[in-house]
Amino acid sequence: MNNSKLNLNRFTKFIRLGANFLNKDFKRSSKFARYVQKELDNQTILYESSCGQSIDGNSYALFTYLLDNPKYSSFKHLWSTNYLDDENKMINKYKNYSNVKFVKRNSDEYLEYLARSKYLISDSTFPDYYFRREGQIYVNVFSDSPLSLTGNDDELSIKRIGEIQRNFLNASYLVHPNKFSINNLLKSLDVDTLVEGLVVDAGHPRVDLLFKTEKSKIK
Repeated sequence: MNNSKLNLNRFTKFIRLGANFLNKDFKRSSKFARYVQKELDNQTILYESSCGQSIDGNSYALFTYLLDNPKYSSFKHLWSTNYLDDENKMINKYKNYSNVKFVKRNSDEYLEYLARSKYLISDSTFPDYYFRREGQIYVNVFSDSPLSLTGNDDELSIKRIGEIQRNFLNASYLVHPNKFSINNLLKSLDVDTLVEGLVVDAGHPRVDLLFKTEKSKIK
């Protein structure tokens, strides 16, 4: 190969590398990979609900239980949210709790907590750059009940199906409300024979909140 072609190839690789560094997804993946090299924080729990769209559901039910349990008083509770502002009612509700913190989803701070928190709890799916590192415990309490069409039986995009599949395969524990849901959901996603995490038939944690709420408020 002559020098002109060699220089052209080097220049092309340089341009491609530069384009990658300008790509937000590439930069996030790179930063997450660097944070994974750091030590795990064994006293931290990161929660996420509906991909950061809300602070409720199964993840919130587990959060309230752990927050009120003296056994976990030394733990730091972190919430991922897309709405990190003063109008967020949940942020205001816990603003005086020294062990509760809210971080913007996909921010640098979020990337570090996602990579370094010992415990992760989600009722949906983490971003596509996430992978469970050795020593992490990821509890997926998927919020959907497959009483209708799900997975490949539904009109979900290939990308969305892939996101759910990847999260189920990453999870240490998969908590579902009943055996019907487990069988329907895992089979419709073609992961029923692939999941390595412990599949738990324990009910939806969010249902417990109904029993703790005054009847008058429910009505």
